[in-house]
Amino acid sequence: MEKEASLILEELKRSVHGKDKTLKKVLMSMLAQGHILLDDVPGVGKKRWPYLLVGCWI
Repeated sequence: MEKEASLILEELKRSVHGKDKTLKKVLMSMLAQGHILLDDVPGVGKKRWPYLLVGCWI
């Protein structure tokens, strides 16, 4: 499971730069079937992250 999670995380890092900690938390939340609230400044791509995650997941 750790190998797959790290592969997903590396794929996400290609599209989202400078948010490594947040990406790890989002991935952990998805793996735990939980929820997460993304709160950040406008223009950092928060709406795009779920689509990226689904693309990596499939």
